[in-house]
Amino acid sequence: MSEHALGHFEQAADLYDKTTGGSTRDVAIRALDLLPAVAPDSIVLDNACGTGVVTSEVLRREPTARVHAVDFAANMQRRLRPDGRRGPHVADCTFTHSITNFALHLFGDASKGAEHIYRTLKPGGAAVVTTWEELGYIPPLQKAQLGVRPGSTPFRIPIPDVWFQAEHLEETMKDGGFEDVEVVPMEVYYAIDSLPALYESFRHFFTGLTEEQISQMEKLFMGNARADGVIFQQDGQELLGLRMKAHVAVCKK
Repeated sequence: MSEHALGHFEQAADLYDKTTGGSTRDVAIRALDLLPAVAPDSIVLDNACGTGVVTSEVLRREPTARVHAVDFAANMQRRLRPDGRRGPHVADCTFTHSITNFALHLFGDASKGAEHIYRTLKPGGAAVVTTWEELGYIPPLQKAQLGVRPGSTPFRIPIPDVWFQAEHLEETMKDGGFEDVEVVPMEVYYAIDSLPALYESFRHFFTGLTEEQISQMEKLFMGNARADGVIFQQDGQELLGLRMKAHVAVCKK
């Protein structure tokens, strides 16, 4: 994982649940539905667990399942394990299920990450690995930036463009050893209520702005986002959100 990207996640750990607007949670929950049902004797890897969204959902579905939750960002891991301890080396053919939610692209060597997923999965086991195709909050953020600083280079998150392509995700998982890989498209929404926290998490990328420019950019971002938003249903509520598109690789061993 690059120092730039890791630094972003270390800084965002305390805000992470707010700054994802429910989108990563929704993908994780729906991605689990693409795997065989978790059983009482299942052993599940929550790989790059973040704040524990996948772990919580697995245990909600099957409280007696064993879940191994690991993360390379120490601040994320502390949300689950306050002592900050990392997990031990995992033996081959350990897990029945493996979930890596929006993290494989952050490994220093993604192919080795895919190899680890394959190596630690039991024969007959299945894994899901997710990446983004489109991030609905990027256009409003870029338009706000250009409104404050016309002619500046549009903001980009620290993820190489290739990771927004389904073909690259599929190829990476096959490089890791999987032969049976299907990439499924998935669409979710980013809840508008979370936008202030999202903007706050990205503020450190925009250096050299005056306080007036920072305030102006936030107002422009919020206005642009609301203009781009669509109505969607979440937990029985009607909300305004930004469209997010994901790639979900279902990999069987």
